[in-house]
Amino acid sequence: MPRGRPKNVVPPCQYCHKQFKRQEHLLRHERTHTNERPFTCQCGQGFTRQDLLSRHMNIAHNSQHSETVSQAVQMPATGNDLETGTVDFNLFWNLDLMDQDMLPASLFDMEFSDLDSARSLEAPKQGNFAQFSSRLPTLADVDNANQDDIDDDADTYNSQEGRLRNGAESEPWDLSQSCYEDLLRGTQDFAIVVPSGCTIPAQTTLIRCMEKYHRCVQEYLPFIHSATFRVEHKPVELVLAMAALGSRYLFEKTQSYELYFLAKAVLFEKVRREEVQSASNFVSGQDVFACSQSQSLERLQTFILLLDFASWSTKMISRDALAMANQIAILARENGISETDEKAENIQWLAWIVIEERRRTLYAAYVLVNLQCIAFDIPPLILNHEIGLCLPGFAAQWRSASADQWEKAACQPDRGFKVQLRHLFSDSTSLEDTSNSTFANYLLIHGIIQEMCRECHKSIISMRLDNVKPIETALRRWQLCWENTQESKHDSNMDPLYAKGPLALTGAALLRLAYIRLSSGHNPSKNLLLYRNPDAMLQSTNLLQRSEQTNRAVIHAAHSLSIPVRLGIAFMTTTKTAISSLEQSICSLESAIFLKNWLELISTTVRISGPNDLSRVEKGLLGIITDIIKGTPLANTLTIMEDYGSHIQRMACTVIKIWAAIFQGVNVLDMENDIGAGLQLLVDSNR
Repeated sequence: MPRGRPKNVVPPCQYCHKQFKRQEHLLRHERTHTNERPFTCQCGQGFTRQDLLSRHMNIAHNSQHSETVSQAVQMPATGNDLETGTVDFNLFWNLDLMDQDMLPASLFDMEFSDLDSARSLEAPKQGNFAQFSSRLPTLADVDNANQDDIDDDADTYNSQEGRLRNGAESEPWDLSQSCYEDLLRGTQDFAIVVPSGCTIPAQTTLIRCMEKYHRCVQEYLPFIHSATFRVEHKPVELVLAMAALGSRYLFEKTQSYELYFLAKAVLFEKVRREEVQSASNFVSGQDVFACSQSQSLERLQTFILLLDFASWSTKMISRDALAMANQIAILARENGISETDEKAENIQWLAWIVIEERRRTLYAAYVLVNLQCIAFDIPPLILNHEIGLCLPGFAAQWRSASADQWEKAACQPDRGFKVQLRHLFSDSTSLEDTSNSTFANYLLIHGIIQEMCRECHKSIISMRLDNVKPIETALRRWQLCWENTQESKHDSNMDPLYAKGPLALTGAALLRLAYIRLSSGHNPSKNLLLYRNPDAMLQSTNLLQRSEQTNRAVIHAAHSLSIPVRLGIAFMTTTKTAISSLEQSICSLESAIFLKNWLELISTTVRISGPNDLSRVEKGLLGIITDIIKGTPLANTLTIMEDYGSHIQRMACTVIKIWAAIFQGVNVLDMENDIGAGLQLLVDSNR
């Protein structure tokens, strides 16, 4: 006869028939089907569990109302905000470029150190890898580990409630054992469509990938609110897509592909099943299936992450990107990208997060389809005039982990995207009162480039002069806004040399690219980037003409080369920095082609008409490029005895060699390997 109390039989889930050992786990699971949130705060925010409500009360309302919640969980004060002093490294030399040049770009470390102050915490029974990976264990952790011999219920420690009661801080990449098992079960429901060989990695590996996404990847396109993100509340395909991008930035290539294929298979199968259900309901006269607003936004976020991964991957995977871009454009319109979203004056933190995350998600969709337009020279799928949203706010507010931090951070007034873009094209509008966030400035340069691309597509060779002037006005005024942008102290702490952050760096790269294309009138890298054919680099033609407009573009192309030279070619080939982004890579490629073509044009001019035919500005530009080459291992090419025309021609070859050497190093994106191969072909063809 069995000993002990008889086990309670827990019925299966009434929706998907999953089996659970405990009744509370079943109830929690069924709420994911019904979206029921029975635990409600006075501010209106609802939660599926009591412990999540208690945590919300402690963080968002500073424990003012914690007494009204029965059995509230008390959070200990933690020293989480460290004051990091800035250091002047004096790394860069000044090329004394002309007034149209950007401010000197600088190093931004993608590996942000999270040095939490020492905390005495009781260690949970099962090791919390997410916590361990972000800080060194304290002596108190080691001492308390000896108390873990008591055989408590493991599920308690694996739940959010167990961690809170032990005083542990919940990170956005935190993944408990029970949550990990839920992810495994979630993918098993779609096993029939998952490619063979694709499996979810170990729990610790998945945590590492998620941490990389939150610490690094999302800094370049911040649209998922990390402070309130919890894995257990998100669909499995969204988590896997985030992990795929994190794995790519960890240089775990094969694993990132597996996670991508897993996320894509689950997402597409969910969409297919819903379409089948909707069709059945429609035929039978029932209500057609419709996603909730939060589910629709999470689906859009998943598509955005998958598009970001696929667009710049290998040729086989990049084919998915163009098809997904159409779906993203549809979802963005369905989620209201054309609607205004001004916030109320007395809005609370959590309500602000809902609006801001939706706003940033829709802008992320706009950015990615715009980047496809820039890279592949295809028409944009979301046009500027369709956007009715206000610009995203300052990074300090976005990164705030509590209502108190959020209230203390500077607030950007709601400004419509179309209104601000129109101001940039008008000389009659003052920019003195305009202080945009770096994300806002990044979106506005996208808007300018889209207008420029649309004008270029109307003409066969280049834009007419009357169309060029408004673009140059907008670029000049955008640069003034960029120079006046001083984002939150968080960015300054991450990079003492460059307080504007990674979005400002990518925005500056797009400005340089805009000037180059405005002068060249075409996209010389289209065939390489779209078809991943390095041989296309040998088929480009030199259409440059000497002009003031060309000189302005040469300044920016030279500055693009000066940045990696300042940092060191060997350093750039072995270390990924904030200038290692898609925008920087495309800008670098076209800067290399543009400088080569301009130097060849000047070489031909000198051979035909002599050096006296060069203008003072052109001679100054040659001096700048010469100084840049002197800072590289190829400086000895400048001492070769030859006529002046041949000397300038050799400088053109040297510029391509420098860029080719930079891209021969470790690259995050597969597209960067194709860029390196194309530049190397140019080098070989000029020997």
